[in-house]
Amino acid sequence: NPKSSVMRKALNTGLATGIILSLIIIGAGYIQKMLPVASVGNQLVFLAIFFGIIALTFWVAMSYYSRSSTVRWGSLNLTGIIASVIATLIVGTAGFLYTRYVNPGYLDELMQNSEQNWNRLNYEASAIATQGEWEWFKNPWNFAMYHSQVTIILLTVVALIITSIYYIRHRNRLPDDGSSNNHELIF
Repeated sequence: NPKSSVMRKALNTGLATGIILSLIIIGAGYIQKMLPVASVGNQLVFLAIFFGIIALTFWVAMSYYSRSSTVRWGSLNLTGIIASVIATLIVGTAGFLYTRYVNPGYLDELMQNSEQNWNRLNYEASAIATQGEWEWFKNPWNFAMYHSQVTIILLTVVALIITSIYYIRHRNRLPDDGSSNNHELIF
C-alpha cells in the first residue's frame, strides 16, 4: 500500500530527526551555560547559530525524505511535525529528569539568579514578591512542561517555515530512483 509506505517513511524520518534535534537542543543547553551571561552579543550569536543548525537539520531531513519520492506538501509537514513532537518529548523528559534527579538545586539557582537580575535592574521588592511564577517554576514538572510548550511551538514554526521553503524550491523535482548512475563521458 503506497499510502502506508509514505506514512512509515514520514514516521521513520521524523523519529530520527526528532532524536537528532533533541540531542542538538540538549547540547545547546549545556553550551549556553558556559557562555558569559552578561554578554548579549554572545547570546545573540549563539541563538543565530542554534536556530541555523535546527533549520539545517530540518532541511537535511526534508532532502533525505524526498530523495526517492515526489515532494509532497502534506508528507513533508507530517515529517516536520513528527520530528517536533519527538524532540519535545525527549527534551521535556530530559529537563524533568535533570531538575528532579541529576541537579535538584538547579531550579533554586535559577530562581536566585533571576531575583538578582531583577534587583540589579532596580525592580521593586514588592513586584518580585508578587510574581506567582517564582513558586510555579520551583517544581521540576512545571519547569519541564513550560520548556516543552516553548519547544513544541518553536520547532513546529521552524519546521513549517523550512517545509514551505523546501516545497516551493523542490516541488517540480523528479525523484531519484537510484538507477541513474552519473557516468562521466570519456573521450
